[in-house]
Amino acid sequence: MNRVSIGRSVRTAVALTLVAGLSLVSACGGASSNAKPSNEIRISWAGSDTVNTAVNAALDDFEKKDGIKSLREAQDWSGYWDKLATQVAAKNAPDVIYQAASQIPNYSTKNALIDLNTMDIDLSNMDEGVKSFGEADGKLWGIVSAANAYTLIVNPAILEKAGVTIPDGDYSWNDLAQFATQAAEGTDGGWGLNDGGGDFTLFVLWVRSRGRELYTDDGKLNATKEDVSEWFKYWDDLRKAGAVPPADVTSEGASAATSNPFVQGKSAMTFGWTQDFTNNQALMKQEIDPKLPPNDTKNPGLWMNAASMWSISSTSKNKENAAKAIDFLINDETAVKDQGLALGIPPTQKARDAVKTNASDADKKIIDYMDTVAKVSKPLNRLWPEGFPQLRTKFSELNEAVAFGTTSINQAAEDLFDEAANY
Repeated sequence: MNRVSIGRSVRTAVALTLVAGLSLVSACGGASSNAKPSNEIRISWAGSDTVNTAVNAALDDFEKKDGIKSLREAQDWSGYWDKLATQVAAKNAPDVIYQAASQIPNYSTKNALIDLNTMDIDLSNMDEGVKSFGEADGKLWGIVSAANAYTLIVNPAILEKAGVTIPDGDYSWNDLAQFATQAAEGTDGGWGLNDGGGDFTLFVLWVRSRGRELYTDDGKLNATKEDVSEWFKYWDDLRKAGAVPPADVTSEGASAATSNPFVQGKSAMTFGWTQDFTNNQALMKQEIDPKLPPNDTKNPGLWMNAASMWSISSTSKNKENAAKAIDFLINDETAVKDQGLALGIPPTQKARDAVKTNASDADKKIIDYMDTVAKVSKPLNRLWPEGFPQLRTKFSELNEAVAFGTTSINQAAEDLFDEAANY
């Protein structure tokens, strides 16, 4: 089965135009796989200064160990995908490419990447939930370099004051609504839970907890209008009950992390990725904890997600050495420690144990949480099809319209399926 993440939307008009021409790569022919590897590779990635420092340290150690030099092309996230699309279209892509699962369909279907199953990369220690994450059509186009997962982030002090205990095992979405309503009473005029009605990732958990995937194996939307209507009503009811912030507070809180009601201590709980937990903790004086979202052991909503991935260009003349670099980055203990949690949570138990030794208290919490997710989660069934980013954006817009009262719940559900029909 194919796996995928829900990451941020990275497609732009320029990138789509350029990627549309990627088929020229195969038509013109790639480099021969029999070419003798040189001792130099190009590697590109996107990220912050923290990511750059971590990857550079790991690559320094790779050069020391294997004698393979790396020409490094680091860039911030916003411009990375346009540049990569330009490079690929010009058949000048780096040998090793930092990849996002949402982008793999664009590149794999245009023969811009190689099947990593054909390369000597050790995946034996990788968590089962992410080992095949980059698969499509029986080929492995990307290897997970770091994982993440969704979590319910809680402020224990507020919950304790309100007498609320979030279970460590199974509980329902109705249970969460009760917890949020009760928790609001302990916030001195605040709320029990941040508004997650426009969060498409959270909606995927909701659908999966009902025993279905968001998309069928052939890429058709598998959620129903009833799923959507009930979801929007769920959050609208919480707003009316005062359990989540009103629309204007939620909208303002989305503008900056410091404006977030949870970070401000005005909300007892919020949802986010594991990296959001560490980011929030860095902004808060009170200790916070990661908890499982509503979960049903029979129908797990959670999945282990690819925070970042590595691929190899089909035009690379140094595929063998590119594979050595990827193998080193995900398996070598020194490289694992160099990278720490900069790219996300390591995708192997061995690596998590190594990183945990010198981790902060907050990082130890999230590493332990990922260990739990590895046990209770279920992989997604496929890569997201074309149109997914657009549908995600539309979903958020419709939830906001419902929250501000400018559209009805039923109309919002109709509009979402009208959007889905375009792809």
